[in-house]
Amino acid sequence: MKTTTSMSIMNSMIHYSSNRSDYLKSFLKNSYRTLLAVTATIMLLVSCEEGPAGIGSGFLPEGDFATVISASDISIDAYTMYDDSVRTSDSLYMFGKRYSPYFGTTKVELVTQLNLLFPWPGRGFTVDSVSLVLAINQYDGDTLFRQQQLELYEISELLHRDSTYYSNKPVEIARYLGSYLVDSLRSDTVIEIKLPNSIGDYLLRDTSKLLISSTEEDFRDFFRGLYIRFADSPYDAFLNLSSSQSTSGIRIFYRDNTGANTAFSFVFSDKAARYRMIEHDFSTADPARSVKNINNYFKDTLVYQQRLDGVYTRLEFPDLAQLRDYLPAAVNRARLILPVHLDNDIFTDNRVPKNIYLRYTDSGGNKVFIPDALMNLTYFGGNYSADNDEFVINMAVFVQEYLEGRINDPVVEIVLPQSSLYDLVLKANDASKGPQLQLTLSKF
Repeated sequence: MKTTTSMSIMNSMIHYSSNRSDYLKSFLKNSYRTLLAVTATIMLLVSCEEGPAGIGSGFLPEGDFATVISASDISIDAYTMYDDSVRTSDSLYMFGKRYSPYFGTTKVELVTQLNLLFPWPGRGFTVDSVSLVLAINQYDGDTLFRQQQLELYEISELLHRDSTYYSNKPVEIARYLGSYLVDSLRSDTVIEIKLPNSIGDYLLRDTSKLLISSTEEDFRDFFRGLYIRFADSPYDAFLNLSSSQSTSGIRIFYRDNTGANTAFSFVFSDKAARYRMIEHDFSTADPARSVKNINNYFKDTLVYQQRLDGVYTRLEFPDLAQLRDYLPAAVNRARLILPVHLDNDIFTDNRVPKNIYLRYTDSGGNKVFIPDALMNLTYFGGNYSADNDEFVINMAVFVQEYLEGRINDPVVEIVLPQSSLYDLVLKANDASKGPQLQLTLSKF
């Protein structure tokens, strides 16, 4: 099933219109002011451990409100889901392989255009050397054996920034550019892999094409891009590359017709069209720890969140529909608490994602971040508390928009940042301490 998911809140943020953003900010401020001027108050506190109580009766003198309601059980149904085709256009520059006893083997391969830092200077040349430069932000893999065989290909397909590409899209290969040993892999390093001079001669075979243009054919038509992958290996290695400083790419050192030594670069860039091919093989997981219920809507006591567009958690709030009977009302608080499962092995306090996000499916079928995250990340929360082994998320605007009909379904999905190094297991459904929603309404 094709979805249009986002893997980075900074790189893939859904841009609401300025009017809608202003409306949301105004709404959040006014909803808290409403509590001071209400004529009737409905208080609902949701907790899996607390029973019904007359919460809120002390806020206003008796007779100043019509009804006080408290509820001990607004259900949260949690499921582990998986989509084998997700949108990976313009995603981070990353590729490699990793293994998890919970999720099995994940392979990621990179397909990207190259860009020019500047047009060809118009000189004759003789190629001296060629390197593939990789600026590694993060390395995740084997810490003793850091060698991998990197395979390089030229693609034949012309990529476009305004096109959508998915994780299961096959790559279209023009030619094989060789296999190269990559050594000393580690975070925060820049490595250079020596390539044959023939690749430099090939890239410079027609220097009249080495220009950058938005109105005519340019270098991206002449050399359409690279396909990069690691060859099969028993060792894990996963790279997250930098593109912001234009340090990753192919660098050609040459002597010009005056005898001067200089360089010309074809770089990875944030402006380049690109996508990732992703393959998840759950069958290689440890049978004792593998995820047993995926896409079958079974209410297990644990649900799973895997990085690199693997399995994810779906949360449904079916009881919220009943609250529409109390409109007009303002949602003053909707605080979602998600307890984390730790196994003291793979999942420990220092191996939990630092933060998570929530998305929902809008009326156009697009998966977008909930409006609370778009307004203010500090207010939204979503940060891991090691003291309480839980995530806390504020989603009052999402609930308000659902109650008033601007969001169709009371369903959200958990999203990990694209750069997350860790997976996540949450307690759910009938677990001893499952998820909670703490919600407060003020009726007009």
